[in-house]
Amino acid sequence: MKKIIYMITGVAICLVLGCRLDRLEVDCGEHKTFERKYNISSNFAAYDIAETTDGGYVMCGEVYHTNDLDIFLMKIDKSGEIIFFETERKETTNEICHSIVTTPDKGFLVCGSAENKAYFAKYNFEGKRLGDERVELFNCSSCESINKSGNEYVFAGTASNPEIKNSYVGTLNLQGQTPTLITHYLPNPRSDTERVQEVILSRGAYTVVGYSYNTPGNAAGAAMHFYRLNENLQIIPNTEKLYHLGTQQDIAKGVAETEDGNYLIVGNLHTENGGRNIFVVKANPNGEILNQYEYGGSLNEGGYSITQAHQSSQYMILGEQERSETDRSNDIYLAKIKSDGSIIWEKTFGDAGINESGLQVIPTECNGYIVTGYSENIGGERQVYTIKIDANGNVF
Repeated sequence: MKKIIYMITGVAICLVLGCRLDRLEVDCGEHKTFERKYNISSNFAAYDIAETTDGGYVMCGEVYHTNDLDIFLMKIDKSGEIIFFETERKETTNEICHSIVTTPDKGFLVCGSAENKAYFAKYNFEGKRLGDERVELFNCSSCESINKSGNEYVFAGTASNPEIKNSYVGTLNLQGQTPTLITHYLPNPRSDTERVQEVILSRGAYTVVGYSYNTPGNAAGAAMHFYRLNENLQIIPNTEKLYHLGTQQDIAKGVAETEDGNYLIVGNLHTENGGRNIFVVKANPNGEILNQYEYGGSLNEGGYSITQAHQSSQYMILGEQERSETDRSNDIYLAKIKSDGSIIWEKTFGDAGINESGLQVIPTECNGYIVTGYSENIGGERQVYTIKIDANGNVF
């Protein structure tokens, strides 16, 4: 009985003092932040980032050689130091990694494009490709997003129908080390081009966002595209919506589920003065717009990613913003917002006269975040640009 009393007392003390195992694992007094441009290659860019099981981060993207593009994987530790950089050379062909997820064996699954075909490959924890061959889907021309879905994976991109491109969503599993297609959703060929930018699993179904030139009322330009699929990849009735939010190109890039069961969608739109603004749309599960927010003013901005923040009902949006009226180069733009669209704080990162763009942001330990993308000089050469910040967006 005394042992039980002592155990209960110990648990009570721990609750009162706010003891948590995750707090013991990381000393936030020594939380590492950094801002780095990597010089491994003279021309390479990161498109996605994921946290590894040992607390590091792995990025994937494209590296440019003399006549072609190849996929690379780069892993860094919490301080930004490189653990490995791996690329698989295939001369005279173009391969790009758009998205990466970790797998239960501590390895990685990537997707992208290879010579106008969707590309999937499994890598081990050291960044070495596994399996006999990379998987290429001939009726799917590109994979833009891949996410874990239970014991399977869901991906989305573009399908090549005759002379046009339509949206494509599929599920796959890992048979040994080889990604294997299970099923897919491909709409009947439509009259014009559309592309999916992200798919997420939410409430037992899949939420898909992107853009389409199959626009409402035969309006010019692209419209934001939203729809939801059930677990069998069949479209849920009355969820497919197309919206013109600005004057021309309205492109949804990312989506996050909110705590009230709705969605926040980020992207960019054209304004009446010919500029480009970041938009965030709040939509219900049927794709009906509840609120629309815009960020930016007379300069050009673009939104590329949105993710749940550490705090309840708060979100991180990431993209790019022109530096000034006289210096039209882009800086990385990062903002923390509430679910009502109000800004908690916003930051820019970059150097004068150089184009920088942030493509993915994920949470880190100690309520911080890590951003990756690229920095492009006047000559068009790119470097991977990665920033790890504290809870308030600072680097120290």
